[in-house]
Amino acid sequence: MKTMLSSGVGGLSASTVLLNSGASAQSLSDYKALVCLFLYGGNDGYNVLLPADQSLHTQYLSMRPVYNATSRTGVGVPFDQVIPLNGPSGQSLGFHPSLVRIKQRWTQGQVAVIQNVGNLVEPVSRSNLMVRQRPTGLFAHDEQQEISMLARSDSQGAGTEQGWGASVWSALNGKYGLASAGVNFAMVSFGGANRWQTSPLMLYDNLPPNQTLNFAHLDHTSGLLGLGQSSSQPYVRSYSNQLAHFQTQSTALNSMVSNLNSPGYQAFATTAGGQSSSLHNQLLAVVRAIEARQQLQAPGRQIFFVGMGGFDTHVDQYLIHSQLWNQIDSASHAFLTALESLGMASQVTLFTMSEFGRSLRMNASNGTDHAWSSHQWVMGGAVRGGLYGRAADITPTSEDVAPFSTDVVIPSTSINQYAATLAAWMGLNPTDLNAVFPDLRNFAQPNLGFMNS
Repeated sequence: MKTMLSSGVGGLSASTVLLNSGASAQSLSDYKALVCLFLYGGNDGYNVLLPADQSLHTQYLSMRPVYNATSRTGVGVPFDQVIPLNGPSGQSLGFHPSLVRIKQRWTQGQVAVIQNVGNLVEPVSRSNLMVRQRPTGLFAHDEQQEISMLARSDSQGAGTEQGWGASVWSALNGKYGLASAGVNFAMVSFGGANRWQTSPLMLYDNLPPNQTLNFAHLDHTSGLLGLGQSSSQPYVRSYSNQLAHFQTQSTALNSMVSNLNSPGYQAFATTAGGQSSSLHNQLLAVVRAIEARQQLQAPGRQIFFVGMGGFDTHVDQYLIHSQLWNQIDSASHAFLTALESLGMASQVTLFTMSEFGRSLRMNASNGTDHAWSSHQWVMGGAVRGGLYGRAADITPTSEDVAPFSTDVVIPSTSINQYAATLAAWMGLNPTDLNAVFPDLRNFAQPNLGFMNS
């Protein structure tokens, strides 16, 4: 069944119909999709975007001793392994050595890095940290995951919370009447249950990546559904109609999964070169769903979720983090290559989120601890490549560093600004954005400019 917590497909619920604005909706002639890659555990962005200037790198190593492969101590990336960025916006910065393919995409203008993003209610600095409103539950995984996925500072009440992914789709539906064309596969997760797509008004499809659903293969199902649809009981008819729709969509999904000769599948598999991981499988599933969107009767706007864990790197961070980003590097490159083979690279945008960043200073276990700010990556043909946001002054006493013992960077860019920029690309105007992101009004720059229209 189609729920927020179990696998399923298809279905236009009564509550979803209420979202449709009907005759007042504007026309929509194009297709766009957002793909959220959530990095569970708190990604250490400060070991992915690195100083490529010798003096700044020395300052970085003073907090994060360089990694020693023999003793497996330290977390710092050696200076000669940093991949320098090209162009005026990246002269003194570089990428982690695992990001070889992402660096190629950067050179092509398809990657934007948004610096120092975090959960914020309003702008905050070291000197006003104790008097400004701050997110609740700083440094706590569950609370910060929820805040980043809801992009709201206020509690909406049990059972009424709506993730900002779902809010964006609902606003797009109200604007363009997407539900009138069907809402099959409007919001799809191949990364499990999540708060980002949660809504009391609409359920999302939580599907196993690249697996068929056995429901469609039950030989006696059609006969049973036929009896139910002819029942004199309205609830029986309604339930049977929903199950029949589920069966139809299961059949379409299974047909998509069984097709190993589609251009998108072949391009992804060839580019991945045999490298496989959970993220590879999830992003491949997104490619296949986008490629088969007409067969699946998907609307002109889709919201996808994928995720990977392992980023809570308190211990032995260097090798773990390098392996994780090697997977992201390979899988995201294969994903973009597959979209290019379909002529859809400019219609789909992949972006990262994580509940928080890591401490600037290494801990005693050759890892880093929970912190606040991090960097986020956005990739796709519609991306205006480059560096965005303000680089932090990592001097321990600067206005950008909180007065905590682990040297925590304070975000200078809000998750609201980051999310609103993506939502604007999807088709929402400033009025829509202020409704979806209530705290956006607290920030001077609601659109960060990293997306082409």
